[in-house]
Amino acid sequence: MFRKLLKICGITATLLFLILAFVGYQNARAMMEFNTTGEKTPHFESMSAWEKLHLFAFGFQRPRPQNQSDPSGLKIPFMDIMISAAKDRDIHLWKIPGHEEKPVFVLFHGFGGNLEKMLPASKILHRAGFPIYMAEFPGSGESSGNQSTIGILESTDVKAVFDYVRDKESGKKIILFGSSMGAAAITRAIALDGIKPDALVLESPFDSLLETLKNRFERLNIPAFPLAHLITGWVSFLCGANAFEHAPADYVKFASMPILLLHGEKDVNVTSAQINLIYQNIKSPKILQVFPEVGHKFFAQTSPELWENALSAFLKLHRLDSLKD
Repeated sequence: MFRKLLKICGITATLLFLILAFVGYQNARAMMEFNTTGEKTPHFESMSAWEKLHLFAFGFQRPRPQNQSDPSGLKIPFMDIMISAAKDRDIHLWKIPGHEEKPVFVLFHGFGGNLEKMLPASKILHRAGFPIYMAEFPGSGESSGNQSTIGILESTDVKAVFDYVRDKESGKKIILFGSSMGAAAITRAIALDGIKPDALVLESPFDSLLETLKNRFERLNIPAFPLAHLITGWVSFLCGANAFEHAPADYVKFASMPILLLHGEKDVNVTSAQINLIYQNIKSPKILQVFPEVGHKFFAQTSPELWENALSAFLKLHRLDSLKD
């Protein structure tokens, strides 16, 4: 009788593990892949019980981000550039010219973003005369593929873009700006690939992929263990790198350049605790600017005056020019 009960328990545990492993795989794949059908998961609060169960089992659906406008709509001159970062990874750039004596800004968008999302920041920087390169990660816009790795493989894209800009803008100082996943990719490229820009502007970076997944499950009132760990494990498998070690809070320890860290006071995706951990781990000169009453957004769009003032003060402090006279 005992052996039979033990066997039943073993079979039940195995089936439960397989179900959870399947759910973890489906969620990891859904998180990493953008669809080309335009299908998008509705807001969680508006879902029926069946839709929530389907979401739990198969993950969010996200359409591939496409640009609907470009700098010409702001009467800003620009040119299209396409470079290769690695095999099957082609990166689309917009280049906006500026004054020769100014440092160069290179902008990287966040998860599910594209070049269009960075137009508000580009408008402010262009007005001040800075040359600008805007980079679009694979899975977005005119870049290749339909997949995102949440900043893991994107770090190789950052390195490729940085090397390209350094070659084209020889002798100029280079400032990298990254929002969310873009910030994660920048810090990973610094830690693992050894790129050395002259300054960083990191907007809403997460501390680690695992902790971010835990946070999102907790917000949905779903136990984070073991699903957050299973999804992280499947992300590791799907992108060929250890996603458990994907941690901007650790990457920033390798930074030697000045860093401006930006955070939204009401950001529920990246908590104040996560930002504070990143800030504490930065060993180089640093400034933390909090944006009141703002969530996980592009601050150049939601709070342009504060964004411009914070960046201008940072640049002046480190003798990297200024956005204002």
